[in-house]
Amino acid sequence: MPNAKHVLGVSGGADSMVLLAILRKLKIPVIAVHFNYNLRETDADLDHELVEDFCTKNSIPIFIKRENAANYASEKKIGIQEAARKMRYNFFREIMREHGATKIITAHHADDQVETMLLNLLRASGIKGLAGMPVAENDILRPMITIAKEEIYAYAKQNNIVYREDASNASDKYQRNFLRNITIPAMEERFPNARESMLKSASYLREATLIYEQRIEQLKKKLLEKKYPKADVDTWQLSIRKLKNITPLQTVLYELFVQFGLAQNQLSELVKLIDAANGARLDLENYTIYKDRNFLLIQPNNALVSPEVFIEKEKGSINLLNGKFSWQFFNEPIQSAKFDKNIATVDAKNLTLPFHIRAPRQGDYFYPLGMKKKKKLSRFFIDNKYSPLDKERALLVEMDKKIVWLVGQRIDDRFRISENTTSYYKFTFKPNE
Repeated sequence: MPNAKHVLGVSGGADSMVLLAILRKLKIPVIAVHFNYNLRETDADLDHELVEDFCTKNSIPIFIKRENAANYASEKKIGIQEAARKMRYNFFREIMREHGATKIITAHHADDQVETMLLNLLRASGIKGLAGMPVAENDILRPMITIAKEEIYAYAKQNNIVYREDASNASDKYQRNFLRNITIPAMEERFPNARESMLKSASYLREATLIYEQRIEQLKKKLLEKKYPKADVDTWQLSIRKLKNITPLQTVLYELFVQFGLAQNQLSELVKLIDAANGARLDLENYTIYKDRNFLLIQPNNALVSPEVFIEKEKGSINLLNGKFSWQFFNEPIQSAKFDKNIATVDAKNLTLPFHIRAPRQGDYFYPLGMKKKKKLSRFFIDNKYSPLDKERALLVEMDKKIVWLVGQRIDDRFRISENTTSYYKFTFKPNE
């Protein structure tokens, strides 16, 4: 892309130093980014110095960050290599935003590709994982993904490109190193063309993945619907009846829910949820999946109920999480009351400020309009077929610990208007959707 700037991850190893030199030779503008994980002490500092020296001599802008990967891994409860990857890409994207860069370029090569395919096979990563790393993926470019490591070393030698060998690559402590140093050489000893065959397989699988992903997108459009189309919060529903006609169920389920953070080891729990009792749930890191009769409902965990609000004036309005709430006091007999579930007209005779708008709590009860006996709110929800999401989004207006109005549903019979009403309050709720 003419005049585009890119961020290039430069470790100081042969791969990234060769790529940096090639991009410079091609006059493709890049911003070099180096991350020091504080894992290899002196060696890490020498890598840092090498990259910085090369960039300074060649007038290449460079940004360097030092942060402890071991501490990050411990805090996030993940492996060191995963921690390093997350930290590295977070920094890459930070520099991209600050300097208007278009893409992240990495120096992944064919040997990395083979290792990735084997790792993904062992992790049961599915067809996309088996296809390895594509040349272009979202904001990442991998221009050397088809080039063998030995070719990179040869190029560095021919062009006098300095680099440092990471001593930790010789250790079999990490999974990728074990594959690199033990598994792949053993495979090539028995199957001399193993590497080339795997790279061909990656190419075939990437093409198959395109067909696979197109089908998954079709199923997402068919099965996943927004529960509240005009609301700010993305809440989704999925018809269980439609889902049961899909084959193969587990594969499709995983692909539909992976975007919500479903892990492979949670898939069996999700399958059980389909036939579970109404109200059953599966908690993911950022979402919750509910069983609601004939649907699975997916709601983000940050979709909290509206904060509690106290009304101390006779007229006003306020924006709540689910919509706009308005109220007004009328010191006169009521002429007529139009029926609307989102408008409540209540006798003001036994009402005094302040009113309290809040979410339902365990043990709440009221006297639904037309009933002389109290009813628990939980029972009212069941009788009126509230979904788990509807319960979480429910609001009520309370005065002196008495429910005046279950918003959008029913007023309390104790506050109904009559021919003797001489003053009243009118509450109006305008939902977001």
